[in-house]
Amino acid sequence: MVLVVLTASHSKTTPLAEIKALVATASRKARSGKAWKTIEKQHNVLGVVVGQEVTFSRANGPHYHQHLSIPVGGDEAAAMAAGQAIAARYRAEIEKAGGKVSSKHGCFVRVAVDAADASDYTAKGSAAWEVAGGPGKTNTKAKTSLTPWDVAELAFKGDEWARDRWAEYVEVMPGTRSCVISARLAKALEIDAADDKESGEQVVHEADELIGQIQSQVWRNLIRASLASTFLARVEIGGEVGWEETKSWAVEQSKRVDDFIDDEDAIPFEAPLIKYGPPPPLPPAPTVRMPEWKPSPPITRPPKLPMPAPRFQKPAFLTTWKSAA
Repeated sequence: MVLVVLTASHSKTTPLAEIKALVATASRKARSGKAWKTIEKQHNVLGVVVGQEVTFSRANGPHYHQHLSIPVGGDEAAAMAAGQAIAARYRAEIEKAGGKVSSKHGCFVRVAVDAADASDYTAKGSAAWEVAGGPGKTNTKAKTSLTPWDVAELAFKGDEWARDRWAEYVEVMPGTRSCVISARLAKALEIDAADDKESGEQVVHEADELIGQIQSQVWRNLIRASLASTFLARVEIGGEVGWEETKSWAVEQSKRVDDFIDDEDAIPFEAPLIKYGPPPPLPPAPTVRMPEWKPSPPITRPPKLPMPAPRFQKPAFLTTWKSAA
């Protein structure tokens, strides 16, 4: 079995919905069409298992990527060739869509060591299995990345960044299939593949401690009413025994949100624009009169006083000299 990771370059501010649409669409197109049929025949590809995963980083933002587990009827070289062919088609589809795949951190292709390695890798892509207590765990993620459930815990503790990322996650990811088995592989495994818009792929959930499910709209209404943490607390406290009561409570709260939105007399979430009339005319500006200018009188100076005549006294040697003569 060959294992492939599909990612795409993005920035810290790239929305999760945008990067998800880019990667998922390119992955689906890479596994469809005549070229894909040729790859299946040349490399004896038995099918594809697709796991979808989202991690978060304060430095790089949300990171959506896919884990492909591809059983191949051949040796290790054939498996590697099949994985590289899929990666090449994926890169081409990303570039067609205007995206970019990093040459260093883009697509990763490797052959599974054994069945346990393949099983662990396949389970890694399912975040739903992680929260339900199934095989998917977080010990293989990067040290700087956070799972959605790490983000949810930080958001519950009051982290504003985590609260924004969690709100984005619950807005984009509800309804996303955590694990997908292609129609070709489902046929080989004698599984009835359900009709689906994405090449007949089927959703398969395997959870050891799955308590129950609620509709995505109910969950969104709980988020809008700031009751998501209350709902999760009731699930944790009540467990499987109290699930029906918890589910009924969630549905009732969701209906209240819907009724509030439909009520015409209710205060809307967004205040309507207030139309104002023309502004009143401004009062006239006060008239400021400057005092009349008059030239200053000339400056009179006191008359000059006559200087006293200097008194000159002949030196004694002059007097003595004349007397001698």
